[in-house]
Amino acid sequence: MNEEEIQQEYFKLQLMSMQMQELEKQMTALEDQAGQLQKLKDSVGEVKSFKQGSKILAPISPGLYVESELKNPDQLLMNIGSEVFVPKEIKEAQDVIDSRLKRVEEDIHNLTVDFQSLSIEAQKSQEKLQKHV
Repeated sequence: MNEEEIQQEYFKLQLMSMQMQELEKQMTALEDQAGQLQKLKDSVGEVKSFKQGSKILAPISPGLYVESELKNPDQLLMNIGSEVFVPKEIKEAQDVIDSRLKRVEEDIHNLTVDFQSLSIEAQKSQEKLQKHV
């Protein structure tokens, strides 16, 4: 390997390192999202145990709640986008959440595969550089 090839290989290794860091950030964000979805699914399941007229705390914003009375514990209003809410039975809401959770888990898996492939390629590049430096 000549000096120029060594520099190119080193640059390639740096680029792979940056890509791996970005993949790690994306995986962390998706893992957080998966945790939030699981917590949401659990919370939706807890609603089944409430009775009509139960006192609950309804969030107005993060950390700010209003005391409310539950009118229909068998149905939720789900935001489907653009602040449009549709009524959903608890089982339907859980199915929607499960579907989202499955997509997030698939994305995590795909990023993990990409990360592993990139890691192997970076290791080969590093070994190549070590032989010539």
